[in-house]
Amino acid sequence: FGADGAPLPGLVDHLTFAVDGFKIALFGLTTATTMTKSSPAPARIVDPLPAAARAAAALRAEGADVVVALAHTNRREDAALLAQGAVDVVLSGDDHDLRAQHASGRLLIESASQGDHIAIVTLSLARGDRRDGTRAELLPSVRFVASATIDPDPQIAAAVVADGADAAVLT
Repeated sequence: FGADGAPLPGLVDHLTFAVDGFKIALFGLTTATTMTKSSPAPARIVDPLPAAARAAAALRAEGADVVVALAHTNRREDAALLAQGAVDVVLSGDDHDLRAQHASGRLLIESASQGDHIAIVTLSLARGDRRDGTRAELLPSVRFVASATIDPDPQIAAAVVADGADAAVLT
């Protein structure tokens, strides 16, 4: 958010899309220590736990079956996000640990630093009301892959090069 509390111009606060009849919602989240780790001015960083709870509640009110936080949060915040139960999936960073945790129907994934190893996550979804009020059951499959073993997607590589990246870095 900007210093005035309003979203920064040009940023999207969430994305939703449909997959096989399920409405999936994604939103971004970052640790409060971002203010001291980088220079995000004029952005204002808010506490990620209440922010996640607010975002997830709003997205569920809009009909989201699955809520995913794309998070740059530390281990403590990751654990608190899972325990809070507001989101179904946390795709995290910050600690650069290669890890996966599936607990109480919620999933936490963190890939290694600099994209050296990435997590490929496949979520199978089952319809039905769960005791906790969510409308979809997550059945995850996770595999970790050394990114150096993956050939770049030609369309994405071309877009990255067009945006100014060195093509040699992509191979």
